Amino acid sequence: MEEIADKITYLELIADGIFTSEFTAALFLPHTNIHNFPSVKSLLARQGKGELPKPGAGYFNISRIEAAMSKTIAIAGKGGTGKTTIAALLIELLTEKGAVLAIDGDPSANLHMALGLTLEETVGGVREGMLDRKAVERMGIPRPNYMELRIQEALVESPRVDLLAMGRPEGPGCYCAANNWLRTSIDRLADNYDYVVIDNEAGMEHISRQTTRDVDILLLTSDPTIRGVSAAVRMKDLIGELRTHVERIALVVNRVGDGLPSEIERAITDANLELIGVLPEDPDMMKLEVMGTPLTKLPPESPLRKGVSEIAKRLGLR
Repeated sequence: MEEIADKITYLELIADGIFTSEFTAALFLPHTNIHNFPSVKSLLARQGKGELPKPGAGYFNISRIEAAMSKTIAIAGKGGTGKTTIAALLIELLTEKGAVLAIDGDPSANLHMALGLTLEETVGGVREGMLDRKAVERMGIPRPNYMELRIQEALVESPRVDLLAMGRPEGPGCYCAANNWLRTSIDRLADNYDYVVIDNEAGMEHISRQTTRDVDILLLTSDPTIRGVSAAVRMKDLIGELRTHVERIALVVNRVGDGLPSEIERAITDANLELIGVLPEDPDMMKLEVMGTPLTKLPPESPLRKGVSEIAKRLGLR
């Protein structure tokens, strides 16, 4: 690394902002004395990451930086099982603990409505624009940097939570380069948050196309049907084929009436799925849906809200 640093020129270093940041990080992070960097020290102290090393105790352990990184929660399941509802209520809970980035991975893009946010642009539209090479080159900046700029512009910001909507799926054409820049831009953006919550479409394949981040918790959602549980099992099995590492997988059965049927309990046990919670039908939610009111307006006594709060506790998120 020192030999490369000696030979690299200033023009080479500034040609790509992303490369500059990565190059600097490679030189800097492994050799850091934490007491020379009070902002990082303060962050770790606020997050309760244990006793900090004493001045002069040697190189700063990089694992302490990693411990302060954001936690990623992905939610997936068969269509109609309440993924977006659970995502919205979980996001609201997490905003009480830190900064949250919500990523709406569903092309129908309705997480913003559940959160009471206004959506004007999606990442899919940004990606399509990147295919017009000449238009991007006229901007006078490298294409990866332009992608990062446009992602920032597509970000919906609010005091409680920021949102990125993935929007339209890929059309005809080659998206390899655009997807690589997209993953890099989203990953760099997500590093600024304490929590990243991804509301997926009905499938898992696209997670690795949107981010290279490991997933700390994958919440699979199902309704109280064999089809719903079977879809959750297939998604669990698919994880092994993806590049994304998942630390913990848990199942939530939603829209349960009078208890969980024994057939469903047996199917969950046979599939070796961790059942983390059962959520009831909630008449208050249906009223909000009819009126187009954000789901975050559910009353405190809502059984659905209480159920999601209990799930968050079981997952160590509260």
